[in-house]
Amino acid sequence: MEDWVTIRNLKKKRPDLGKRKIAELLGVSRNTVRRALRLIIL
Repeated sequence: MEDWVTIRNLKKKRPDLGKRKIAELLGVSRNTVRRALRLIIL
């Protein structure tokens, strides 16, 4: 859950970052990033 908060905060601060780059920075899978970002929309 902590990663998800970090992912969402990164995307808010740096909207230019893609899912792949966020995944590389945090050492998580792209699917994890995709799921975390999907929660923003819902």
